[in-house]
Amino acid sequence: MYCGHNRMAILSQQQIAEAMMRLLEHELYEDISISDLCREAQVSRQTFYSLFESKDNVMLYKLSRECCYEPGDAVPPAASRSTLQAMCEDYSAYIVSHRALLTLLARNHIMHCLYDCQYQTFLHCTDLLAALPEDERMYAADYYASTLTSIARTYVGRGAVDSAEHLTQILLRLMQGQFFPD
Repeated sequence: MYCGHNRMAILSQQQIAEAMMRLLEHELYEDISISDLCREAQVSRQTFYSLFESKDNVMLYKLSRECCYEPGDAVPPAASRSTLQAMCEDYSAYIVSHRALLTLLARNHIMHCLYDCQYQTFLHCTDLLAALPEDERMYAADYYASTLTSIARTYVGRGAVDSAEHLTQILLRLMQGQFFPD
């Protein structure tokens, strides 16, 4: 995926990502071809392949630029909140506020794109996991990304009816191991 600073390339990436979102409103992800995407974005296939290697990369671009939960992005935790509590509260609010996008991802069986985005975010998060050795940071990033993505999938699968407060309590109890019997 292109990560440079060329203004025209960045504009083309944005066009392609927006075209993908427009197409997803009416078509299933698996039915969208690269040709369809290029036609909708009004770019050549050569431009597409120079900026993205696949449709998944378009989704990763979209999620990472606009829709990926980043720990520590919200207000820093108050003295009365632990980092875990803050993350659970912030992620629950994120899920509820992004329900339409999450529903779109789930309906198209591409929640793995959210996982991939979340994994990279946790892996490179300077606030949360930076002090861990690399191998432990990889396991921790995988745990958090898969847990949070699964919670988002279940939330959507249940009809997106749970409140952020209810999701926070579930996340806290899960991450504290409270669902396991002693």
